[in-house]
Amino acid sequence: MSSPHRGGESTTPAGPPAQDGSVRPRAGRSILLLPSLLALILLYPVVTHGPFASYFVLALNAVVLVSAVYAVAESRAQVRIAVALAAPQFAVSVAAGLFPAGSATHRWLSVTAAALLAVFYAYAIRRLLLGVLRARVVGAETLLQGLSIYLLLGLGWASIFSALEKVAPGSFRLATAQAGEGGLELIYFSFVTLTTLGYGDITPLTDRARSLVILETITGQLYLAVMVARLVTLYGQFRRPSQDR
Repeated sequence: MSSPHRGGESTTPAGPPAQDGSVRPRAGRSILLLPSLLALILLYPVVTHGPFASYFVLALNAVVLVSAVYAVAESRAQVRIAVALAAPQFAVSVAAGLFPAGSATHRWLSVTAAALLAVFYAYAIRRLLLGVLRARVVGAETLLQGLSIYLLLGLGWASIFSALEKVAPGSFRLATAQAGEGGLELIYFSFVTLTTLGYGDITPLTDRARSLVILETITGQLYLAVMVARLVTLYGQFRRPSQDR
C-alpha cells in the first residue's frame, strides 16, 4: 500500500479556500506594503519640492494604495472592497492637482482625498489586524503586518489632521508651513503623537484638534499593548509543546 505522502511532495496543508471568492490566501502579502510605507515617509520630504512635486506624491501614494490592496485582499469580495475605497481616493487626489493650490476647489478636493485616505487606511488596518489576531505562530508575515499597522496608524491620523487643518486653518501651530497646509509636518506630528514623544514644536490649537490628538495617543498605546500581548501569547503557545516533550 503506497504512502499518502511521497518523497519530494509537500506535506504542508493548503488551508481552507476563501469562502467568498477564488483568490487563495497566501503568506507574504505584506512584503511589499512595509517597504512602500517606509518609502513614502522617507521620500515625501524629498519629492515635495520642484515643478513635478505633485506627480511624485501621487506616484508614492499610488504605490502604497496598490501594495495595501494586495496585502489585505485575500478574496474577490475583499479585492472589490479595497479597490472601491482606493480608486476614488486616487481619482480625487488627481483631480485636486488639476486646480490651483489656493483655490476653493483644490481645498475641498484635498479635504475629500485626505478623508478617503483615512477611511482606506482604517480598512487596511482592520484587515491586517485580523490577520495578526488569527495567526497561530509568530512568523515573518505576522511581524510585517504588525509593523505595517503601526505605520498605517501614523499615516491615517496624519490624513485626519490634514483634513481638519484644511477645513479649519489654524487648528495646529505649524513650524514652517502656512495655515491650511503642512502635509509633511502633520505626518511628523502624527508619529510624534503616536509614540508620545511630544517635542512641542507643533501643537494643536483648537478643541477639535486636541480631541483628535488624545484619541491618537490612546490608539497608539492600546495598539502596542495588544500587539505585545498577542505576540507573547503566540510565542508561549509555540514554546509550550517543545517543553512538554
